[in-house]
Amino acid sequence: PMLERAIQGEEYYMAVDIAEQRDYNVICVLRANKTESDGMWDFDVVYFERFHQEGLSETAKKIDIALQAFKPNRCVIDQTGQIGNPIMLLIPESDCTVECINLTNNNKQVLIKYLSSALERGELHFLKQGDLEQLVEELKFFQYEFSPETRKYKYGAPEGKNDDTVLAAGLAIYAMKSGASGEIFGEESGKDEFIEKMEDKYHQLDFPDVNIDWGKYDVTEEMNEVGVVV
Repeated sequence: PMLERAIQGEEYYMAVDIAEQRDYNVICVLRANKTESDGMWDFDVVYFERFHQEGLSETAKKIDIALQAFKPNRCVIDQTGQIGNPIMLLIPESDCTVECINLTNNNKQVLIKYLSSALERGELHFLKQGDLEQLVEELKFFQYEFSPETRKYKYGAPEGKNDDTVLAAGLAIYAMKSGASGEIFGEESGKDEFIEKMEDKYHQLDFPDVNIDWGKYDVTEEMNEVGVVV
């Protein structure tokens, strides 16, 4: 999983998505590259590891190895659920800035905003495509789902799919960009600009052979709006 060793003088940012039940633990480290103009970002995925069912102690050990190897400027760790907090207690203290967060639908939206923006602008680079096939696969299926009852959007993978690598990558980009902008996770759960732009493009398309009167349909929980966001 170690795509590269840390280089002295470089800036690194790290994120960990902690597994729950059948999910996977994912450790992602990004290297920030210098750019010529302000407001532009460029970063490489230099460390990427996906694993599960190795026990709390072994998971904490893997996280500590990555922390010691890269000495990231900032590390964001998911502590959602029953697994996050016990693992944090097992990770030795370090000089790195470690931030623990609980992932919710509200702040997942923020993570996807960062990730989708980075992909759209070509800011994120994969040093070794073969080692990141799972991330590419999960990106294809990650979606949002609107619930008419709650009037909120739910972000995640469809039934039978995983989204751990997507969230880890989003967390890593958040760790880097939000540190510079000072942005924190929002409390509202609305549509971000990326989703609105994709929907606008969709509605501008011309479908001459399709004529559906959507007004006669009642949108129920079983028939929600579903859209791929990345």
